[in-house]
Amino acid sequence: MSARFEARRTRSGRVVAVGAPADLEAALHERVELIAPDAAQTATAVLVGIGRTWVDPHTGRPQAYGYIAAETLEQTSLGAA
Repeated sequence: MSARFEARRTRSGRVVAVGAPADLEAALHERVELIAPDAAQTATAVLVGIGRTWVDPHTGRPQAYGYIAAETLEQTSLGAA
């Protein structure tokens, strides 16, 4: 089973995975599952890099952006809309 991460869009519109830096590092160069914040959509993509890190103000845990290869992005499901 592939690693699962929350999908977000950066200010520039790029889709990224968000998760703990160690989890992202462990999944580098693998196909991962991306889940929309509302869980209505999922997709898969290959994780190719790790970017900006920060500490989540609500949980106190470190978080990071995981960059994906856009050409590998494949939508896998849609929620009921």
